[in-house]
Amino acid sequence: SVKAGPPESAGWQGSRASRGPVSWLIVIAFIAFVASLPFEAALLLGGEGFFSISRLLGYVFFGLALLQPRMCFRKPPRALWWFALYLGLFVLTGLYQPSVYWAEIYETVFRLTQFLVLFWVSYNLFQYGRVTRWALWAFGSSCVVVAGLLTAGIGTSLYRSAVGRQTVFGQGPN
Repeated sequence: SVKAGPPESAGWQGSRASRGPVSWLIVIAFIAFVASLPFEAALLLGGEGFFSISRLLGYVFFGLALLQPRMCFRKPPRALWWFALYLGLFVLTGLYQPSVYWAEIYETVFRLTQFLVLFWVSYNLFQYGRVTRWALWAFGSSCVVVAGLLTAGIGTSLYRSAVGRQTVFGQGPN
């Protein structure tokens, strides 16, 4: 269940490890990361698509989360183990694929591992009602901004697979 109320009453600063500005930095980094997700295709650095603001914010968030393991890496939810089982089965079946596909399989395993860790940390942060509300508002607001950009025709292009369908930042519309 989600704990509502001020973070102090929910154990936000209850232990010595979670005191100080680092816990607030984690929350700010998490909210910034969540808010940047709808803009990932637009905020590319270097033009290659290898670095994006979302990716950099995610790495900063994860680095800060490592500094507060009691806050971010508490007991994982049961659903995480099913996701880990899926990841293990994906790796196991990937071993039997032709070597031509191994680079793509490696990328997918790396991405799924990132999702698994993000799920674990997010679950623990969502135990605090304020973080949940802030993350939802940040993500929702970002989606509204992207919809506004689409409506205004800023950063839009025609989607190549459907006639008359537009997309923002060249990203797939779905």
